[in-house]
Amino acid sequence: SFCSILPITFCDVKQEEFNWSVTIDNGKGLLTAPKSTVPKKTSNDLTIVQLTDIHYDPEYVVGSLADCEEVMCCRETPASGISDEAKAGFWSDYRSCDSPLHMIENAFDSIKETNEKIDYIYQTGDIVPHNIWSTTKESNMAMLTEIHDLIAEKFPGIPVYPIPGNHEPHPANIFGHEEIPNSMNIYWLYEHLWKVWQRWLPEEAKETILKGGYYTVSPRPGFRVIALNNNDCYLFNFWVFFDGSITSQPQLDWLHDTLLAAEKAGEKVHILAHIPSGSSDCWSIWAREYNRIIERFSDTISGIFNGHTHKDEMILHYSQNGHPMGISWNGGSLTSYTNKNPNYRSYEVEPTTYQVVDHSTWIFNLTQANEAGEKAKPEWYKEYKFTEFTDDLSPAGIDALLEKMAAEPSVLRKYWEYKATSADPKLNAGCNDKCLLSTICSLATSEYGENRRCKELKEKLKESLNNAPTDSPIEPTDDPDGDGSASLTASITSIVAILYVVKHILL
Repeated sequence: SFCSILPITFCDVKQEEFNWSVTIDNGKGLLTAPKSTVPKKTSNDLTIVQLTDIHYDPEYVVGSLADCEEVMCCRETPASGISDEAKAGFWSDYRSCDSPLHMIENAFDSIKETNEKIDYIYQTGDIVPHNIWSTTKESNMAMLTEIHDLIAEKFPGIPVYPIPGNHEPHPANIFGHEEIPNSMNIYWLYEHLWKVWQRWLPEEAKETILKGGYYTVSPRPGFRVIALNNNDCYLFNFWVFFDGSITSQPQLDWLHDTLLAAEKAGEKVHILAHIPSGSSDCWSIWAREYNRIIERFSDTISGIFNGHTHKDEMILHYSQNGHPMGISWNGGSLTSYTNKNPNYRSYEVEPTTYQVVDHSTWIFNLTQANEAGEKAKPEWYKEYKFTEFTDDLSPAGIDALLEKMAAEPSVLRKYWEYKATSADPKLNAGCNDKCLLSTICSLATSEYGENRRCKELKEKLKESLNNAPTDSPIEPTDDPDGDGSASLTASITSIVAILYVVKHILL
């Protein structure tokens, strides 16, 4: 049973609780062609801003030790003096540090200044910082309240659709299910989320939020947002090891039924989900069933929006027959943790199909901002528009772009620079051939272990790299994103998680 949850591909799992499936409506067969509809930009396009992975640290101390040995730094100043180089910057820090409040406020002000109109805001999770060893229910709730109040203050009258990230609970990552005793359940968090979210949501969203932290809402006729709590796919949510069919399947059943109702009503749908389904730390059984649902309702789903990775990126979903069928857009992170420039995204969305026709990423250079310190505000600028790569943002168009990236490594390298938020430490290190191969695979992997398209693109990219001179670095420089194959590090981490469950829950 545990074998099915580890990020390895040779398991033959027979227990139903670890190899379950969603019953899919048979009103439509498998895709027989790529999804290729491309709406044109209009003057009436909607503007949707995505805020993700804010990771607010109320204990951030300017000038404290940024180069510490903890999971998160920039909090405490050692008794002895520290060098200027080791001190935490005013506007945050490239090292393992989260977001000070004044940087978050500045980011929200920048969003207002750079967008003449904002129709909706998607807040895709992780407001709580990375101090996973010292969180409490009370401190997590206080931070969730403070940041949601700040969003409401800075963006009055704008509908906000939030979802929980894996850092919101205490302990971090742990989301249980209905059969867990009260002493260990997560309902305190869901009750608090409803308390801070209800200003933007209808009363009918309350039932599913209190049940599992997810909901659906129709902001306007013909358009529906489905906001998932897909931390039930997260491998560091130890309750998945207890019984995956109880922890993970019910919400996907609800997603299927909600999409079926939307299809019958002629609605187009955006899905919000914190963790990308292709991530190595998303349970492959969950991702498999999720992608089956996406294929069945590919005509209804107009966009998917993720966070979690802190990378400005996307993944392309492929059908069981290998046709491109959907795109998940990832909005990067407001936190600089780690080696990132703070960033956010704005999407241009065509108002009848609700497809993304372009998006822009806004950042500021953290090195330059910290050199100026509190004497000057950061200089936010538009890093790029996605249409620099292609005007065709349909799944078929993105698949053609991936072909181009495999044939022209310089295009892929530019994508990687944007994915790395043009952060100085990343650009200084560069992206070697191994890094580029990982990058092309992450683009084409929406289910960990399903790597058919990844392999095809890798072979084409290898040929291109062999035929072209390169000045890339010798050593790998980017965090591996996974290419659908096993990860030793992830496997070891999952085994540790299993031992934790046995010791603290089952005994």
